[in-house]
Formats: sequence, C-alpha cells, structure tokens
Amino acid sequence: MIVTDENGVRKVKWVQLLKERGDSVEQIGVNNAGLGEKFPKYAEFWGYFVFPNRDPEDSMRLRKGFPEKYERIFNHHYGVFYQLTIALLQLDDLDNPILDSANPVYHLGTAADLVEKTFLAALRATGKLEVPQLTEEAFVAQVNRYWHNSYQGAYKSIH
Repeated sequence: MIVTDENGVRKVKWVQLLKERGDSVEQIGVNNAGLGEKFPKYAEFWGYFVFPNRDPEDSMRLRKGFPEKYERIFNHHYGVFYQLTIALLQLDDLDNPILDSANPVYHLGTAADLVEKTFLAALRATGKLEVPQLTEEAFVAQVNRYWHNSYQGAYKSIH
C-alpha cells in the first residue's frame, strides 16, 4: 500500500501491506496481538525482502531457487514474529498470571533465541562470521579450555 505524505513523498505503509497480504499468523499478529505497532520493523523487513520473493503459486513459500542462506534468515525472523504473536495472545488471556505465565514466558524465551539465530544467520550469509567445523578432538579441547579458564571459577562464585 503506497501513500503520499503532505510533502508529496510516496511511502509504503508496510504494516497495512502485511495486514492485507501476510499469511494467517502475520495477520493475527498484526490485528490481534498488536505487533503492527509494537514491531513495525518486522513488516518493513517483510515488505522489502520476503514479500517480493514469495512463490507466486504458494505465498507461504519463497520462490524456487531462493538462496538457502537468506531463507534461513527469513525463517528465523518469521519465527520471532510467530513466537511473539503466541506469547502476546496468551498474556492477554491469563486467568491466573502467577500460575499461567510459564507458557508465554517460554514463547518469549524462544523469540529471544530466534533473534540471536537471525543475527547469526545474517552475519554468516554476509561473510562477517565464519563458524569453523571442529573435529571431535578440537571441540573437546575447546570445552576443556572453557571449563578451566571460565566456567569453574564462575560456578564457584555462586556457591
């Protein structure tokens, strides 16, 4: 949805476009969980990168041949939105907040994990982060170094 502001500048209303053309979860997130106002950058990212790359025959999928390294970013980004949608809907519907908060907290924690995965996938896709594949021996050596240099002391400080 394109609008023209008072200065004659054309702008895309990303949240409105997501409301109208997003999948069922995105529409629920925007319309029922308030994520259009709380997380408008999702709609902007979706509008720039996901929407134009959807499969014309199945809007729930990306076009055929889309690079996997970018698809991973999109999937994690979508996962954040999905988990926030579920958490916010559950928080609005708690009978006993003290007893019933574990499930939405779980979804918020999962959203936080997915934010990290989104950034890591973006760093890897752009070549700004390389994660070497370690042999078992190298992995065990790295874990042992961490144990001796960091973990052991940290563990003692909480007991």
